[in-house]
Amino acid sequence: MYRPSGDYSRCVAFGDRRREALRKAAAGVLLAALALDGCGSSLRAARPQPAPAHRTRSQPAPAPPTRPQSARPHPARHAPAAPGTSSPSTAEVSPPVGGPRSVFTVIYTTRLATGRRGGWMRSEVLSARTAGARPGCRSSADAIAPAARAGARVRLRIRPSGVWCPGLWRGQIVAFARPVCPPGRLCPQLILNLGRQASLRFRVTARRR
Repeated sequence: MYRPSGDYSRCVAFGDRRREALRKAAAGVLLAALALDGCGSSLRAARPQPAPAHRTRSQPAPAPPTRPQSARPHPARHAPAAPGTSSPSTAEVSPPVGGPRSVFTVIYTTRLATGRRGGWMRSEVLSARTAGARPGCRSSADAIAPAARAGARVRLRIRPSGVWCPGLWRGQIVAFARPVCPPGRLCPQLILNLGRQASLRFRVTARRR
């Protein structure tokens, strides 16, 4: 039976001790690696994180510049008041019936003062028309009454430039007011209708009278 020599036994024992030492060294390296990994995690956890960037609120857009409004002339102050709401009177027309070339006289009582009053010019305008318009004759009439005080009897005449058209004529007298401005100053283009002051009617025949 074969028996190992003493040198062989020593070699086997040396090999066993070397393998044990290698195992211990490998275990130590593994533990060191695990320890380093844990330290790295701790360092990353303890490292201060950068603060989030502060979000600035969006500023509202500036409002667009407004256009300067053009200067407008102010209406004249102390505008004259319209007369009362009573029905207009009936003017007297003489003659009440006339011919193609007759001159008609209209008489009525004004309810307000006319002419220059402060910064206003007030006037009364007569206008008359006929429905029987035809070529070769006049079918309308207009006239401006003279200035008068309130309550005065006003008289004005209307005459044709040619001949009157025959038929029934109807008309009215209306008061107006406009501002009066000094020369060289901007004046409002304003005309106020102060209402009807009187109504009238007359007739024109085809024959001369």
